[in-house]
This record gives sequence, C-alpha cells and structure tokens, in this order.
Amino acid sequence: MNRKLIFRTMFFSIFFSVIFNLYLNLEINSISSEINKMNIEIIELEREKQATHVLFIEKYSIQNIDLLSKNNSYTRLDIQQTNKNLVAPYKSKVEINETTTVLGFSK
Repeated sequence: MNRKLIFRTMFFSIFFSVIFNLYLNLEINSISSEINKMNIEIIELEREKQATHVLFIEKYSIQNIDLLSKNNSYTRLDIQQTNKNLVAPYKSKVEINETTTVLGFSK
C-alpha cells in the first residue's frame, strides 16, 4: 500500500506539473502576441509622428517665412544697422492702420 501511494503521488505531481507548464506557456504566448500588437501600433505611431514633424518642418521652415509673412499681411522692415536690442524684422500691417483708443479717447 505504501508503494501504491508513492506511485500515485508521483503520477499526480508529474501530471500537474506538466499541465501547469502547458498553462503557463499558453499564457506567455497570449501575452507575447499582445506585446507584438502593441509594438506594431507603436511603430505606426512613430511613423505618423515623423510624418507630421516633416510636414511641420516643410511648412514652417526658414525658406517659407517670407511666404507666411505675406499671407498674414506682414511686411519686412528694412534694417540699416544691427541693433543690440534685437527688434523683430517683421511688423504687422494691421497694427499700423488701427488707432489705439484709451478710455474712449483715441490718439
């Protein structure tokens, strides 16, 4: 009887260890597939980010500043000498045409 009990416990322990390992492998595979899906999504998002960055650089590059200033009604100011206070070289045309009003009195 003692031998029979030992063999049964060995059989059940081996059986449960095999079943447990199979279950763990299934769980690991499902988690691995989810990680692969997330990695693919991350790669797609990185590509979209790079594409928008390239579009931003193309739209707001130094070559397009003059075009943007013309579209937004800015004129380039003539700079005769360089100032150390770094005044902006563009001035709005809209600000020139408007008169300022303070407390109902305009200048």
